[in-house]
Parts: sequence; C-alpha cells; structure tokens
Amino acid sequence: MGPNLWGAHTAGTATNPNSTSPSPRSEIYQTANAHQTNNTSSIITIGMELEFLIAKTPHSLFFSPKSSIFETIRASLQNFFHAGGISIQTDIFPQRPNHQPDQSKFRLMEERSCDPFLLDHATGKKIPGEAVEICTPIMRFRSWEWVIPTVFEHLTAQFDCRFNTTTGLHVHVGRGCGWDLSAAKSIAKAVIIFESTLDHYHPLHRAPAWNWCIHSNRDNDNLTYFAKSTIMRKLEDAGTFQELINLISPHKFFKYNFNSLKRYGTVEFRQADASIGTDRAVQWINLVVRFVTAAVEATPEEFERWAEDEDPAICCPPEVFDRFGVPWVGAQEQVKDFQMVEDFSFGGGGWGIAAWRGGEAVEEWGLEITQAVQESVDLWTGWEVKEVLLGDNMDLRVLEVRVEEGTNPLEGSLSIEDTRTMIEEASNYLLSRTN
Repeated sequence: MGPNLWGAHTAGTATNPNSTSPSPRSEIYQTANAHQTNNTSSIITIGMELEFLIAKTPHSLFFSPKSSIFETIRASLQNFFHAGGISIQTDIFPQRPNHQPDQSKFRLMEERSCDPFLLDHATGKKIPGEAVEICTPIMRFRSWEWVIPTVFEHLTAQFDCRFNTTTGLHVHVGRGCGWDLSAAKSIAKAVIIFESTLDHYHPLHRAPAWNWCIHSNRDNDNLTYFAKSTIMRKLEDAGTFQELINLISPHKFFKYNFNSLKRYGTVEFRQADASIGTDRAVQWINLVVRFVTAAVEATPEEFERWAEDEDPAICCPPEVFDRFGVPWVGAQEQVKDFQMVEDFSFGGGGWGIAAWRGGEAVEEWGLEITQAVQESVDLWTGWEVKEVLLGDNMDLRVLEVRVEEGTNPLEGSLSIEDTRTMIEEASNYLLSRTN
C-alpha cells in the first residue's frame, strides 16, 4: 500500500514530548478553545477520524497482558499533551449503543470495519494487526492546520502505524450549533451534483466497487433511477432531517454520511484514504470546508441549473468547479476508450506511469512537468516527477510520467491496486488536458 506519510509534515515539527514549557501552538490551542462557548452559526467546526493498524509482531512489546494497545496509545498522547502544556484529555471510547462520546477529548476505539491484516511486501504473507481509530476533539478557527500535524507526527514517531485499502480518513464538518435543514439540503444537493468528480481526489480502492463502507449517495436505491434535476426537487421537498437522511444516505456507510446530523450535527466525508499523510489531510479538510461553504451559499435556482445534465461539466462552467474546490475533468462524453494498464515500464530513469488513449491521435497536447502533473502523482505516492514523455504506439497515444530513481518507498513492490491508482491519476490529468 501507499507509504506512511503521517510523519512527513513539512510546515513544522511536533512538540517535544520531553519539553516542560508550553509551545506557541499550545497557546494558540488554549486561545481557540477559550471561545468554544461563543459559537455562531457561521463558524465551521471539524472533527477527524483516522483508521490505522498496529502490526502484531514479536517486536510489538506494547502488546502485553498488562496493558492494551489502546491504553498504551492513550498514555503516550496524554504525556505528550501534558509535556507541551496542552490541557486536553485522551479517552478510550467503548462502542456501545446510545453511548455519547465526549467531543472535547481525543478518543481511541477499536475499528471493526477495517481488515486487520497487513501485507508484508518482503515475504508476500499477511501479518495480523490491531485496527485502531483515533478521533480528534471538535476543532475550530482552523486549529486543525496545526493540531493534526502535531498530534499525528507524535503518534507515528512512537508507534508503527500501518495502512491498507480498508483504512480511511473521515472528516466531520459542522457549523456552530449545527446545520439547519436548509443548509443540510444544500450540502446534499452539492454531493449529488459533484460526487463523480470528487471521486478524482481519491484512489480507486476508496470507491464502492472496492469498499463496502463507502456506498455512492447518487446511486443509492432511493435516488439511482431519477434524473439529477428530479433529485434536486426531492431533496428540496424534504420536510424533516429524517426525510432528507432517508433520501441521501439511508445508513452511515456512504461516501457522505448525513446520519451523523442526528447524533453530532455534522456531515461526515468518509471517502479519503488514511495513508495520505498530514499535509494532504489538512489540504483535504480545507477542501471540505470550501466545498461545504460553497454549497450553503448557493441558491436553489443555481442547483437546478447545475443539475440539468448527469455530467456536471455539461451544465457547470469551470468557475463553478473552482468555487466548490472540485477538480475540472472535462465532459464525460468527450472521454473515449481510456484503459487501465497494469504493467508499466521502469528502468533507466526510474519508475514510469503510463496512460494510454485509443482511437484518433490528439495533436498538440503540450504536456509538461506542471504542478498538476506533480500533484497527480504525489496525490498518493509523494514521489518527485522527473520527466513527462509523449509517444505513439501503433494507434495508441501514450503519456508516461517518470519519477526520480530511488524514491520508490515500496522498494520495487507495487500492488495491482496501487498500480491502478497510479494509472488513474495520470489518466485524469491527461483527460483534463485533452478536452
């Protein structure tokens, strides 16, 4: 699977757990939390859940009869907060029906929806692990931009946190004392319109075909047979939160979970991959905030215009995509015969990523090493692009992205899932440049 980037934050370093003086970040945290009782409906709140695995190996000394991994992690975080002068608690949350968690604390719990096994690339065998979920307290005033790097850099420095295709990163987004029904409807409408394009932010294994925990909201049984324009009217006509929830996400295991409105007053974005790292996690949260803000500021008339066609690129100009922070990938009707290529070339300059297009050759693609190319590769690998090559292979046009030699964190081992993800990201960029 993808590399563990949670310890690779570039904007700062974690607080020294042995320090006895408060850090500047702890002072910011205390100031932010001093205002938590003075919420207004315009203040965005964020809660993040990260799923990860701790491998059960002979070297995992913290797996002892006297102390569970959950207690070990809790104690480590508590000592870290205390040393940094941060007055926040960490709790082990029992998953019991109707048990309401304390949202002012970090919470640890057993994660039962994840596959608890890890693939050892060296031996090809599976290693048993302990699936853990850590939940942040409610974060306000953009405090997530330093809380997440600080805490999770410490966590990954102390423990061997691993990820697989089933581990996810979930973002709960709220507003003040909760979303009103009108705002919740607007977020639901935006999800229906832009779900297919938001998929381009995530690897293939974070899709319904690969993961039963993230069903499609657009294709759920209550909406799949209706045109988007009809769905807009159905969502607008919902008279209660429960009616809206029944339409958009009848249970919690959807990409966008509206059931959390009942318990937490939030909408949960569930599709992100857990292995993206601190910087990408913060970027994704900021995109979620941008998306939700754009949704609640849009008018019903705008949603009706944007829902006139199943493909949002037909009825939404690029500036609307930019307004929502959604990637512009061009009209689906212009996309022809792209194929996922499971085998790709490497050697000479390093690893290569190939995206192939069948049919008529497209002239003057003008591809180069731009930020978009780098991001399409870096989205899941973190590798540095070396060069972008174009060529013809019979009736196929080929885009090949080469990355710097020696930057492969998997040491020559690449799963089919990761290969597909790599090809998809290169293909997405190629599509955006050929439309």
